[in-house]
Amino acid sequence: MCGLAYASHLLLDWLAVWFRDDAKGSLKALHRLIVTSATYRQSSAHDPAMASVDPGNRLLWRMNRTRLDADAIRDAILAASCRLDMKMGGAAIP
Repeated sequence: MCGLAYASHLLLDWLAVWFRDDAKGSLKALHRLIVTSATYRQSSAHDPAMASVDPGNRLLWRMNRTRLDADAIRDAILAASCRLDMKMGGAAIP
């Protein structure tokens, strides 16, 4: 894990210098760099060749899958049907 932490520091150092020198402090340029990067756009699909090298995904060769909880699914359905109450502690819908 120590090597991964060092690699992260190198990436953050590079990103800080790029942000200062090339992007001239532009958050729009930083955002564009991030969302167009191969890392940001990577899939969560399983690759047997990569899994044999790094089965725990410590090197981040794929996006880890996350599950939606029931509240997030319920809120998405209510928002799509225009029935989501945005007040804190809104009314329950059976």
